[in-house]
Formats: sequence, structure tokens, C-alpha cells
Amino acid sequence: MQDNPAHSAEAERPDTVEEAPRRPWGFVVFALLMLATGMAVVPTP
Repeated sequence: MQDNPAHSAEAERPDTVEEAPRRPWGFVVFALLMLATGMAVVPTP
């Protein structure tokens, strides 16, 4: 029973690690772009 959970954690680790940096990176870039656009559009008018 201990071997099963251990293998599952190891198999899920690489999947989460690879998808984790990809998801936040995209969101961070999008958020920064939206913030930059909003800040630049607000002071313009």
C-alpha cells in the first residue's frame, strides 16, 4: 500500500511541475499586459 501512493506522488510530481510553471507564466504575462493597458488608457483621457 505504501508503494502505490509513493509511485502516484512521483508520477504526479513531474506532471504538476511541468504544468505549474506554464500556467502561472501565461497568467502573469496576461495580467501584466492588462494592467499596463489599463494604466496607459486611464491617464490618457
